[in-house]
Amino acid sequence: LKRQRQSGWIRETTIEAYLKTQVELRGGMCQKWIDNGRGGAPDRIVFLHGHPAYFVELKRPRGGKVSESQLHYHAALRERGQLVWVLKSVEEVDAFFAEVGA
Repeated sequence: LKRQRQSGWIRETTIEAYLKTQVELRGGMCQKWIDNGRGGAPDRIVFLHGHPAYFVELKRPRGGKVSESQLHYHAALRERGQLVWVLKSVEEVDAFFAEVGA
């Protein structure tokens, strides 16, 4: 992670692993999510004690863009009262936990 930060090129998988580790340190679950037959589903569902489920899309900081199908899927979840986050860095993962109070 330190080397990736220094070079300015952090991979999406690195951010995803960091999210998973931070969730587990808080006693939660960070499940990989695949919606068979429909594209655009967020990468992970985060479950934390005493919190609603959080749907999390992860992107790399440089050039990581949310696709049109992902935007539509996220909108459909939000229309149904679900919480969707797009996180593009380790700092945004930390900010996510600060904002949700975990």
